[in-house]
Amino acid sequence: MSACLATPVSLLTLDIEQTSTEIIVRCTGQLISDTCALLQDTIQSLISEGKCIVLDLCKLSTIDNPGLGVLAGLWAYARKRSANLGICWQEPHPERSSSRLTLDFRNRLRNLFRPRPALEQVKPLAWEENKKKGWLLLFVLLVFCAAGTVRLWAQTPSSQSMVEMKGVKPSLKLQTPLEGFMTALNGKLDLRASEVEFTPGGEVRDHYHFGPGIRRVMDGELTLVYPDTNKEQVVRAGDYFYESGDVNIWAVNRGSQTARLLIVELVPRDWKSSAMAPLARRSELEASGARLTEAICSK
Repeated sequence: MSACLATPVSLLTLDIEQTSTEIIVRCTGQLISDTCALLQDTIQSLISEGKCIVLDLCKLSTIDNPGLGVLAGLWAYARKRSANLGICWQEPHPERSSSRLTLDFRNRLRNLFRPRPALEQVKPLAWEENKKKGWLLLFVLLVFCAAGTVRLWAQTPSSQSMVEMKGVKPSLKLQTPLEGFMTALNGKLDLRASEVEFTPGGEVRDHYHFGPGIRRVMDGELTLVYPDTNKEQVVRAGDYFYESGDVNIWAVNRGSQTARLLIVELVPRDWKSSAMAPLARRSELEASGARLTEAICSK
């Protein structure tokens, strides 16, 4: 009887509220190495919408080194794209110890971002107004990377951000190593289950996946676009479809309601980031697949 280690979505939840001028992302739970990919993918997709983004950290209970590194990295990512990213966090109530960040990381947050008692007081971290703080953020990110603590950003090459998407909210539900009678595969791959919400007009464009998987539309409908063949397929609630990973398929919500997609797929062992990769990385994915094949066949 083997034990499975899972990463439940309850570790970090993101509540997204959109207005005509800004997008508020409220974080609840833990911003740690196992959950950084969720925040990274979500904020990067929202930045492409061109609105001011307010990242509300008031309900976080824990932030570790990779979490701080991702915050600094997202700030740099937004600045590079001339986007406004605001940070909101509060000093904890002295009688609510269950909601406190550790003193060490609370101090680190204080050094990076001033605490804001209310969302209304958040202002974007404009570079010209915060030059010293901006350089500090970039310095912290470089230090984390050099020390090897920001495993997520080291695991996700810069070209990963080239996957074009908007109006998409990914949510990791479960990830566990493969174990069982197929011993040649044991410990070499993880099986991941995720849910992805597509708001009306939301889409994911050119990309591959690291491994194959099955998808099920849970709500709404999506249009699957195959650029290589100029074909389209509409999948609705209750429909299943398969992605091999090596075929470029766009997913577009052309409907009037939010679509929700369940994804079950294979990913590299201990992979913490997005399972998508831009088209430019095809040769890298092919080489990785060849190494895995060799490892399995050598058994």
